[in-house]
Amino acid sequence: QRSGSSSWIYAGASYYQTPVLVEVVAPSVSRDRYEANNTVSNAYALPVSFSGNSAIVSTPGANLHDSSDIDYYKIQLNPGKTYTVKPRLHDSYSSGNGTYYTVDAKFAYSTDGHNWSEYYDDDMSSITVAGGSTLYFCVLPYFEGKTGTYLLDITIAIDKLDKIGIEAVNAELAEKGLEPEAIEK
Repeated sequence: QRSGSSSWIYAGASYYQTPVLVEVVAPSVSRDRYEANNTVSNAYALPVSFSGNSAIVSTPGANLHDSSDIDYYKIQLNPGKTYTVKPRLHDSYSSGNGTYYTVDAKFAYSTDGHNWSEYYDDDMSSITVAGGSTLYFCVLPYFEGKTGTYLLDITIAIDKLDKIGIEAVNAELAEKGLEPEAIEK
């Protein structure tokens, strides 16, 4: 502001040279606790703990820490049951939980560690998986070379038939008014 004036003058490249060089550099991203999980053979085993017939498994603090980072996770499903699995990736493009994440990412899944699904950006339909198998997930940046934070949420439910048995399912259907002939089918 000039002396005796109520107006301000902005100093910039067109009138005055700025005497201070300002360089804005983003802080580097440190390796997360799941490293080294950059290959299927080193996939991080996510623990599954059921409450009733469902479990939620997630990756708090997960990130893609350098331009070549790809993260692999695995979930071991107990034998003798069938599971419905619904993954959701929270990232900078779409955070469904109200938390800010710093990388736009995508993910794929595999039931054998070799054959992978297409890549999903944030959300996908539920899949049914037989127990006794290992389910793998791969998370990588949507745009190659980007780094930052994300969260992979995986909801797992034991299928009702496996949980309560065929007799109980048939009894429920009968209670809801379904004809015995329809239940037998």
